[in-house]
Amino acid sequence: MYMTEGEICYRYRINGCYGEKHISILAQLNACTCKEIDAILRKNGLIPKPKKYWKKRK
Repeated sequence: MYMTEGEICYRYRINGCYGEKHISILAQLNACTCKEIDAILRKNGLIPKPKKYWKKRK
């Protein structure tokens, strides 16, 4: 990775948070996968974590 976590979060926030398109651009700039960028953004609270729903059995 060429950018620190702080720089990635800053660039994601400043560019309008365009979602998947911007994540792929950040991944290309850092020569890493989209999953790694997604994990960094989730870790820093910029993307909400998916809710886990459990079905209760009767």
